[in-house]
Amino acid sequence: MVASSSLPVELWLEIFRCATRDPWTTALYSHDYFPFEAPPSSATTDDSARHTKCALTRVCKQWRRWAIPLLYEDILIPRTYSSMKRMLCDGEDWESEGISIPPCARLVRRALLPYSSTVATSPQCPPGALDVLELCSSLQVLVRASDPLTPITYDYATPKCPPLPALQRLDWWHHNEAARTGGINSLTDVLNAAPALEYLSVGGELWPSYLHAPTAPVALPALATLRFRRVNAFFVLNLCRAIGGTPGASTPDETVPSGRSPALPALRHVVFDHVAHADMFW
Repeated sequence: MVASSSLPVELWLEIFRCATRDPWTTALYSHDYFPFEAPPSSATTDDSARHTKCALTRVCKQWRRWAIPLLYEDILIPRTYSSMKRMLCDGEDWESEGISIPPCARLVRRALLPYSSTVATSPQCPPGALDVLELCSSLQVLVRASDPLTPITYDYATPKCPPLPALQRLDWWHHNEAARTGGINSLTDVLNAAPALEYLSVGGELWPSYLHAPTAPVALPALATLRFRRVNAFFVLNLCRAIGGTPGASTPDETVPSGRSPALPALRHVVFDHVAHADMFW
């Protein structure tokens, strides 16, 4: 094995990057639209890549310092997060060996936030995952995904989503029971916290009993791509109400290009995946 000191650091970092890529890495981070290159709905994260990153951080302290940025650029926010929060806030320091790892919060570019991590156990105990999310001021991609076969009850309201000024992409899978609690579990609440959003993909089936319009429309001035993944008509109608119009609706306002909604002035691509009779939405 080649000693770490015999190769330039830049070369080791490139080796680490190549070793932790998977076929969907670029697509999962992208906030631009590329035809026929969208990852499947099941590709929310790649466990093999995460395991490889973890293995690299355990070889030696030098490799740990080099691999930590890779490990924390894409995180899964669990229900219990003490060790993660320590790394995000404080990093690590081996003073005797002259090696230190700065706080990792600024490194996080993408986060997977399961609904099980945003359950309020009582009105006085908001989910701690919001603290982690608030630390990640450079977050660019947020994924909300359901936990398969996980029995969870949503009995208490959920606090609002913290500001996400750098968020450019949101992959949202709707959860009817969770959405009842509002806050971070509500799509419209998260959209209001992400003014720079450029790419929005949504999926799930909205039950008629949860069909409602928000008190005020959501403004998404930078949204360029809207992707529907296996949704029903109720979901599409509710989202159109939330953003103050329908995709493709014309407007008399001369400042908005013809064929675009005034609430979505930058919208260029509307993509339907596995949606029957998509033409009915136009």
